[in-house]
Amino acid sequence: MNNFKEELKDNCSLVKFEESLEHDPNVNYRILNDLILHCMNKHLPSKIVRFNKYKHKNNKWITIGLLNSIKFRDKLYKRLISTSPNSPQHATLKFNLNTYNRILRKSIRLAKKEYYESCFTKFRNDIKQTWLTIKGILNNSQSKSLPKNFYIDNKYTSDPKTIANGFNKYYTEIGPNLASNFATQSEQSFTNYLKSSVTSKFEFELVDNDTVNKIIDNLKTQNIFWY
Repeated sequence: MNNFKEELKDNCSLVKFEESLEHDPNVNYRILNDLILHCMNKHLPSKIVRFNKYKHKNNKWITIGLLNSIKFRDKLYKRLISTSPNSPQHATLKFNLNTYNRILRKSIRLAKKEYYESCFTKFRNDIKQTWLTIKGILNNSQSKSLPKNFYIDNKYTSDPKTIANGFNKYYTEIGPNLASNFATQSEQSFTNYLKSSVTSKFEFELVDNDTVNKIIDNLKTQNIFWY
């Protein structure tokens, strides 16, 4: 494609187009069209390929039975469009196609649901494969790069320290900012919303930097991955 663009650009600079307002514009159009076709034939040649319209339907949850049902559904559609709308068979074919297609879509959704349920059951003790399965469901195969500039304090900045401080400020203040939007009618204790008395007790323990560094150093490399 780049070679096509470059040669087209060079050829257009070498060819003299008629610039007179009285000149027939079709002549310039034919010149430009010939240049485009020449560059296309040279750098973008036509290619004949075999296309299997059912290849894209070969997902992991599509069985042979479902694939045969899809082919049968397509045959019903071909019969429908080849039948005259005024004929009595047209209404019957249309009803049969809609009914069959509705059942087929339901069967495909069920097969897909059962497939991913088996995947999550299989990888219930493997967090990496679990996240990869979720990523496959979301079809998020393309990695997105982070923007270079962020809008912080009413201006754009690319300074890493300023960006880090901006993120830190946002996430530390998001709770109080959201809470300020809700008017409190009365100062009630959280115990008023509990259905039963709380008998358990939980306390946080202080963790120093050395402990965190030691845990990180002991992590296995294959268990650390990014999304």
